[in-house]
Amino acid sequence: MGKYAVKSDYTIIAKVADSVDDENYKIGDVVAVQDDNGKHLVNIVAVVNDLNRQSVFQILHKATNEELENEKFNGAKEQKATRLCNEHIKTLKLDMSLKKVYVNNDSTKIIFYFTSNNRVDFRDLVKKLAGEFSRTRIEMRQITEREEVAMLGGVGICGRVCCCSSFLEDFGQVAIKMAKNQNIALNPNKVNGFCGKLLCCLGYENKDYIEALKNMPKVGEVVNLPDGLKGVVHFNHLIKKLVRVEIQSDEEKIIKDYTLEELAQCNDNLPKGYEIIKCECADCIVKKNDNI
Repeated sequence: MGKYAVKSDYTIIAKVADSVDDENYKIGDVVAVQDDNGKHLVNIVAVVNDLNRQSVFQILHKATNEELENEKFNGAKEQKATRLCNEHIKTLKLDMSLKKVYVNNDSTKIIFYFTSNNRVDFRDLVKKLAGEFSRTRIEMRQITEREEVAMLGGVGICGRVCCCSSFLEDFGQVAIKMAKNQNIALNPNKVNGFCGKLLCCLGYENKDYIEALKNMPKVGEVVNLPDGLKGVVHFNHLIKKLVRVEIQSDEEKIIKDYTLEELAQCNDNLPKGYEIIKCECADCIVKKNDNI
């Protein structure tokens, strides 16, 4: 038995699932899960090592040939439902945009995912759709911009598939301060994803950047320099532990870089114990740690 992160159009973003058998599932396996909305086929996208994580689904078994055939049949049903729903939306003049239609594996339920800037009275729409698909439960789900990208997918500015459409289990809380902590220019093209919201990945290393900032002088702070002069901190390179200082000399401003260790020798408030380690790829500056 184990825990796995699974995803499909039904889950939108990855959710944790328990296996109820001794099968060792692999990433990419298609498995069947069951909940109050029927049976669903989902893809395993990750193995969860934390066995205390709360699970949403139970994995019944690896998808059978019959269940896979049902998915093909449901694909045609989803196309028909998409066409009919869009026609009814236009006829009823509803302020909504249909994004995707999902039919569960046993065809007992159809979920229509849509976006809208306002609340939508879709009762007449549901009645028309129920008349088209007898003995099938109709459900309308309004989704957010983030959920839309998670469902439809895409490639981020990093060149990889969007986190929300692959492995992410929740969107979490992302704040503009996280971008500031990383010295990222507050350009919407740099800090926003396809959804128009802040990139989820801004929060991944935020704690590390907060810790790094504690050891660096603040921007605007006056610091003593090794040559006896004073300068104003202009910029901190948190990864390389470099401090860019602005020096006023003979009515001319000079910009110069110092390592954190160099400044620590002449500023008591800065932590000591940093050294420069040269490697083939770049000059890396890391903190000495006798425990490593």
